[in-house]
Amino acid sequence: MNGTINAELNSLGSGQKVSLDAVNGELNLAVPEDADATFSVTTVNGEISSEFPSLQAKKEWPVGNNLKGSLGNGAGSVKVNAVNGTINF
Repeated sequence: MNGTINAELNSLGSGQKVSLDAVNGELNLAVPEDADATFSVTTVNGEISSEFPSLQAKKEWPVGNNLKGSLGNGAGSVKVNAVNGTINF
C-alpha cells in the first residue's frame, strides 16, 4: 500500500503474468531486453518512465498517465497500477 516496490524479472514471455499495484509509493520494474509481453500501466498522480523506446507513456487529461504497448510479440502480460507514485521500467 505505502512504500517502494522493486521487482527484477529474469525472463518475461509466453504465459507469464505480472501484476503490481500500489497506492502511495514508487514502483521499479526491471525487465530483460528480450522481454515478450504486453504492457498496461496507469497512474493517477505520478509519472511513468521507460527505457524502452516502444513503451512510452501518454499524459491523460485532466490527471494521470497511461502506457499501453508491447515488447516482442506480446506473449506475456504486465499490468502495473498506482494512485500516487512513479512507475519506472
